[in-house]
Amino acid sequence: MNQKRQIQFERSLQQNKSAPYELDLEHTYSLAELINLAETDNPDTRVAWQSAKARLEQVGVAKSSLYPAIAAVAVADISRDRLLAATGFVRQTIGLSQYTLTLNYLIFDFGRRQGAIAEAENEMFAADFAFNDVHRKLIYRTSSSYYYLLNALGQVGAAKAALANAETVHILRDGHGVSSDWVPAGSHLQH
Repeated sequence: MNQKRQIQFERSLQQNKSAPYELDLEHTYSLAELINLAETDNPDTRVAWQSAKARLEQVGVAKSSLYPAIAAVAVADISRDRLLAATGFVRQTIGLSQYTLTLNYLIFDFGRRQGAIAEAENEMFAADFAFNDVHRKLIYRTSSSYYYLLNALGQVGAAKAALANAETVHILRDGHGVSSDWVPAGSHLQH
């Protein structure tokens, strides 16, 4: 199964070669834009999409068995002979053709076609669920990374604010600042 998936992946990459996405360093990306970027450049989403499309096509092939099959055949042959006649040889060309039109329609199959259609539809639903699962995992990973980054930026901001507060308290305690009325609230707890 992994080898089959690898082959599908390689085919998908060759069919869907696109220019790499370029990041604009001056732009602040929203979570939706980052998810779109991740979905666009992730090879797993391409493989899942191709698989879902292939399963949908299999449903169409299975449903085609409900329709009659028409076959038209044309066979032609030309024969050239030289015949001996009273005055010499005469060239004779004979053209033969045969045309056949065949119509096949299966009336009684005791549920085989409907079973094949149901199987193809179930495989299509499974591929659709797999496609949605790939998107769900990708969205989760992208969102988690995004919120981890926001948390880290918030912690950096809080650390900078705490450092500025500590420097202010240190300056005020050493007497280099203004009166003790201006000491920030709660600074007496930071001994």
